[in-house]
Amino acid sequence: MPPGTVAYVDQDWLPASSGEVPSLVAAGERTLAWCESPPVAVPANLDSDTAAILALLSVAQAVVAVVEHVPPDAIEIAGHGLIARQVRELLEAPSPKGGRSTRFEQPDAIVDTTGDPRIVVNATRRVAELGTVVLVGESLGRRAEMNLYPDVHVRGLTLVGIPPPLQRAEALFAQTDPDDPLVASSREALVHVAVGTPLRPGATWYRISG
Repeated sequence: MPPGTVAYVDQDWLPASSGEVPSLVAAGERTLAWCESPPVAVPANLDSDTAAILALLSVAQAVVAVVEHVPPDAIEIAGHGLIARQVRELLEAPSPKGGRSTRFEQPDAIVDTTGDPRIVVNATRRVAELGTVVLVGESLGRRAEMNLYPDVHVRGLTLVGIPPPLQRAEALFAQTDPDDPLVASSREALVHVAVGTPLRPGATWYRISG
């Protein structure tokens, strides 16, 4: 990372071994970029931390829009990063730390923020008939071995992929209130680290400074 650059990383984006790590990158004059995509301008009233929170929150809001027809206690959320946390708070869904995240043996919807192929395949087999599986996680180059006919088509499942952060950036910065309590709680969860410093285990997301 060049000096002065800041990268924001969701816990669920961290690879199990070495490799490229997806991130929101703040560099230059008030810009934010998703990985190597072209940067977008950040409004003058937002610092980079708040802009990153709003970018990730827009992803969580897109998830909620997909599953808004499903009772919150019939939704299972796989993941421990900030996006997963934001989805739980928006849906007022219980945390997996408290036990099962749904009262049903087969949830009506499963949201995966991990990108882990094993979790994705398992979700298509565990979700209820005619259920919905929402894919939010980063693949990190991993491939899922899946037979779509018996696991998805025959069971009438709906698979929905959520675009990465900073899609329609202008709208997300304009429509989301930076004083929202969820923005404040996301900021409190942010762990600051410098390049070359070990990451603190268990944090939901990180601010890595170059």
